[in-house]
Amino acid sequence: QVALVRLLQALARDQGLAVVSVLHDLSLALQADRLVVMAEGRVQAEGATGDPAVHAALAAVFHHALRIERSRGRWVAVPELDPR
Repeated sequence: QVALVRLLQALARDQGLAVVSVLHDLSLALQADRLVVMAEGRVQAEGATGDPAVHAALAAVFHHALRIERSRGRWVAVPELDPR
């Protein structure tokens, strides 16, 4: 999965291609430039991966069982062991 994401990033960067993918691995999805957060077939949020509104939508969609944090310069999804 990581190799595929790196390849897609390289294609987008080097060849100017737009890449659209569906990922359920949130930490990999957070490596994209932009995200569309969906639940029950409806868009809940759309924006840059660093957008706090996108992070809040992800947390809500997963019933606050995760939080989005910055780690080593990248956004990652971290399990929330004590959900609100």
